[in-house]
Amino acid sequence: MLNPVRNALARPLAAALGLTALLIGCAQTSVPAPTPQLFTVENVDSGSDGTRLVFNRIGALASPPAVGVHNRGTLRLHNTGTDTLHLSSLGVDGPWTVTSTPALPTDVTAGASVDVTLTFTAEATLTTPTTLFAGTLTINSDDPGASAFPVTLSGLWQPYPERDPNGQYTEPTLQQIHDAMGWTFALNTASDAAALSGVNNGSNVPINQRGWVHAQGDEVLSAYWQAADAAQPVTVQEVGAWSSSDASTLYRYARGTSTLVKVLTHSATDYQSLFPHADGSTTKFAQASFTPSGAFGFNMDGYEYSDPANNDQAKDRANGCPGPCGQHLRFWPLTAGGQVMPGAYVMGVDYQSMNDDYQDDLFIIRNITPATP
Repeated sequence: MLNPVRNALARPLAAALGLTALLIGCAQTSVPAPTPQLFTVENVDSGSDGTRLVFNRIGALASPPAVGVHNRGTLRLHNTGTDTLHLSSLGVDGPWTVTSTPALPTDVTAGASVDVTLTFTAEATLTTPTTLFAGTLTINSDDPGASAFPVTLSGLWQPYPERDPNGQYTEPTLQQIHDAMGWTFALNTASDAAALSGVNNGSNVPINQRGWVHAQGDEVLSAYWQAADAAQPVTVQEVGAWSSSDASTLYRYARGTSTLVKVLTHSATDYQSLFPHADGSTTKFAQASFTPSGAFGFNMDGYEYSDPANNDQAKDRANGCPGPCGQHLRFWPLTAGGQVMPGAYVMGVDYQSMNDDYQDDLFIIRNITPATP
C-alpha cells in the first residue's frame, strides 16, 4: 500500500521534473538548422568551385597582346533552388572590373544560370617587380544562405614576358603561383632552403635543388604512377606555363617501354600564362583525359621524364647536384584551404636544369597514385 504522504509529495516533484525535462527538450530542439545556400558558383576556367578566380597580366604587351595572358575570368552562377533568385549587385575590391554580366538587378529562375566575367586591370611601371594582387568579388542576392557571397580574386602582374631588356627573369616564382592559386601544400622546408647555395638567375629559391632527387616540403617522390581508381580516367589540366615562346607537349608512357603517347599540347602564344589554351584554339583550355593500363610515367616534349634515371644529368652535376640527380618533374599533393584533394597532384616541370624554377609547365593531375615499385 502506498504511503499517502509520500505519494502527495511525489506528485509535485514529478510534475517539476516533468516540466524541467520539457524545458530541456525545448532547449535541445529550438536551435534552427543552417539555412542552405540556393545557388552554386562554378569557375569556368578550371571547372572547380567558384570560391577563387586567378588571373595574370603582362605590362609590356601591345593590345591585342602578341603573348597570350589570362587576364579575364568567368564565374557561372547556378540557381540550384526551386524558387527564383534575385541577383541585386556585384561588389569588386581590387584592380578588377566586371566586363560582362546581365543588367543588374536580374532574376535567375530555378535551374537557370548566369555568367559573370571579370578583367584583371592592374597597372605598374615596367621596373616594378612581379607582383601578386589580391581582391574580392561580392555577389549580393536574396539567397537566404549566402546573401553576400565572397569570391577571392588573385592576379599575377609581371613587367615583361620571361625576361626584361637586361636579360633578367621577370616570371612569377613557383611560390607566387602557389599563393595565387590558393594552394596550401608546403613547397619546401627550412632545411631545403639551406641545402644549396649560389643559385642560377631566375631560379625559385629554395625550390632550386639542381635536379637533386630529394623530396621538398610535401613533395611525393615517384617515378611512375597509376590510376587511383582503375574504373575512372586520369584527367590533366595545364594550369600554367612560363617558358620560351613555343608550344609544349605532355606525353605519357607505360613503365618498361619507350613509346610516348601524347596527352595534350598548349598554344604556342600562351607560353607566359595561367590556364593556357589548347594548341590551335582560343576558347578551349589545355586539358585531356586518358585511361592507363598499369603503371605509367610522364614526359615533357620528348626529353624530360618523371623517372630521373631517364633524364640528362650533366647540367645538374655541373651546377652542383650532390646526386642522385635528374629530378626535372616534381609532384606535390594538391591541397586547397587546408583540404587534401584525394588522388590529385600538382606537377611542376623544369627543362634541362636551365634555372630550376619548376614552373615552365604546371599541371593538376587527378585520379593518380604512386605506382607500386
